[in-house]
Amino acid sequence: MKNLYDRLKPKIRKSIQDDLKKYPTSTVQLINELKKATTWSDLKVHDVQRVVTWSHYSLIEISHVDLLYGDKFLVNEDDDYIVSITG
Repeated sequence: MKNLYDRLKPKIRKSIQDDLKKYPTSTVQLINELKKATTWSDLKVHDVQRVVTWSHYSLIEISHVDLLYGDKFLVNEDDDYIVSITG
């Protein structure tokens, strides 16, 4: 199973990488937490808050489902599976 950092949508991962230059300490901490976690529920509330902040989404754009399950931020593993089967 991939860790959450590997499952981030490319746009979100790029946004985090871009902010690494401005905020190295807190961004590295977030990346380390995402690499340790395999499910969204492994994250602390503070980590979810940082994902939202570094994604640069407005809170208006994020639903409660996104916050609870990470849908807006993560690539669906089922989608990866379907792509790998079909080539």
